[in-house]
Amino acid sequence: MECFYGGKKDKVLVSALRKENPKVVAVNGMEDCFLSELYNIAQIVKGYDENIHVVTGGVSATTRDLEILRKSVVDFVIRGEGETPLLTLSNALIQNEDFEKIRGISFMKDDRIVQTDNQSFIDLETLPFPDRDSYPLSKLYALNGGIDLVYASRGCPFNCSFCNAPAFWKRQWRARELKDIVEELSILGDLGAKIVHIYDLNFGFNKKWVKNICKGIRREKIDIIWDCELALIDFNMSFLKTIYDGNCRGAFCGIEAVSQSVLDSVNKSYKSQDLVKYLNNAKDAGIHVDGGYVFGLPEDNLSGMRTMTRLACRLLEEDLVETPAPFLFVPFKGTEIGENLNRLSHKPIIEFYYT
Repeated sequence: MECFYGGKKDKVLVSALRKENPKVVAVNGMEDCFLSELYNIAQIVKGYDENIHVVTGGVSATTRDLEILRKSVVDFVIRGEGETPLLTLSNALIQNEDFEKIRGISFMKDDRIVQTDNQSFIDLETLPFPDRDSYPLSKLYALNGGIDLVYASRGCPFNCSFCNAPAFWKRQWRARELKDIVEELSILGDLGAKIVHIYDLNFGFNKKWVKNICKGIRREKIDIIWDCELALIDFNMSFLKTIYDGNCRGAFCGIEAVSQSVLDSVNKSYKSQDLVKYLNNAKDAGIHVDGGYVFGLPEDNLSGMRTMTRLACRLLEEDLVETPAPFLFVPFKGTEIGENLNRLSHKPIIEFYYT
C-alpha cells in the first residue's frame, strides 16, 4: 500500500480491509517523509483488526528499522530489496509457519528487536514483469496522459554523502537484461503508454548498455518517448544524441550546488565550471532538463544559497533547465552526513527527522 493515497483515507482503507480480509498488509517505507503516514496507516489497520500483520520496507525503513518497530504499530521491517523476503514472509504468516530464519527482516520478540542476517542482492533476471493486468491502465493513462514507469537497473556506484543510496545499495550497480527492458517497453507501447519514466538512480552509468537499449527501441519501432536520471558528467554530446535517437526527451540531474567547495564536501563528481556547458549540450541535443538544487548542504552559507537561487533563475530563463526542483538538505539516517552530524560546521536547516 502506498503512503500517499489522499482523500478520506480512513474510510477508503477500512473499506479495502473489509473487502480483502488480509492477514498481511505491506506499506511503503521508502523515504523518511513517508514515515508519519506509515504510522497512520498502520494504526488504522491495527484499529480495524489487531491480528493483521503490518510489514514495511524500503530505503528509510531499512536504516530506521529499530525506531519503526519501537512505535509498536509495525510488526515487521524488511531490510534491503523486498521482493523475495516479502513473499517468503507473507507465505509464512498466512500459513502460520516459522519466519525467524528468513533473511533480511527485523521484528519484535519478547520485548526485544530481532534482526536476522542480511539478505543477498536479488538476481534481477528472476523477477517477472510488473503485473499491470491488475491495474485499470486505460483509466490511469487517460488521467495521467499515458505515463508509466520502468526500472532498468538498480543501485548507484557513487558516494554522495547526503544520499541514502550508498547505504542501501552498497554502491553496487546492477542492470536487467537488454532484451527484457526492450520487451517491457514494447508491451507498454501496446498497452497505450505514451511516456515512460525510467526510474533508475543512475541510468547513464554503463554507456554501452544504454546505447544497446536505444538500438533495441529503434529496431522494434517502439513509439514511446522516455526520460531518465543522469549524472551531469554523462552530458556529453555524443551520448546525449544517442539517447535522443532512442526516443529520450528528458533527463533529471542533480545540480545540488554551484560552489565547488560545497560539491566537494558531499563527494559530487562534476566541476561547477562545467555546469553550463553540460546543460547547453543537453539543449542542443533536444533533451529537456529538470535540475535538483539542495539548499543548506555542508559548507553552504547564505551567500552561496543566494548565488544558487540567482543561477537557477538564469538557467530557467535561458531554457537550460526546464523545471528547477529545490530541496532543503535533510541529514538522512544511514548517510555519511547523517551518521556524523557532530562533524558539521553548522546546524542543519531541518532536523525534525531526528527529534
